[in-house]
This record gives sequence, C-alpha cells and structure tokens, in this order.
Amino acid sequence: MVTYLFEYPDWIFETKLDGYRATAVIDSTGKARPWSRNRLPLEPKFPTVGDALNKLDLRSTILDGEIAALDKDGIPQFQLL
Repeated sequence: MVTYLFEYPDWIFETKLDGYRATAVIDSTGKARPWSRNRLPLEPKFPTVGDALNKLDLRSTILDGEIAALDKDGIPQFQLL
C-alpha cells in the first residue's frame, strides 16, 4: 500500500506545465518554426521562442514540449502567456 505520493525511489515524475503544447520543426538550413498541437504557427504569438530556437544551431530536428511562463515563485501560470 502506498502511504504517500512519491514513496518509491524508482518512480519518475515531472511537473505539469500549464502552457501551450508546441512542436518546433527545424529544417536543414537551421530555420526553426514552432507549431501548436493544432498545427497553427506560434511564431507570431511567441517571437522570442522562435528567436531562441534559431540560436540553438540545430539542423533537421523536431523538438516537442510546452511553452510556459513562470511566476516570481517559479510556478507555471498560463495567464502570464
């Protein structure tokens, strides 16, 4: 019986980020294009994310993740986006 949430050292967990699910497609020239899960371009809404992706110096790569904003305490807050 589990007595508390993270009782076993073999359990792995990650923090739920409250943000925009995003996929960044980086082409063979290094140009990155972030997309929403609904295949909408996210560059107009988050230009700094596109800028940061382009600075990664990657080629022919797909990244999957969450665009999130953290408050002063490091807590993800969707309203900050």
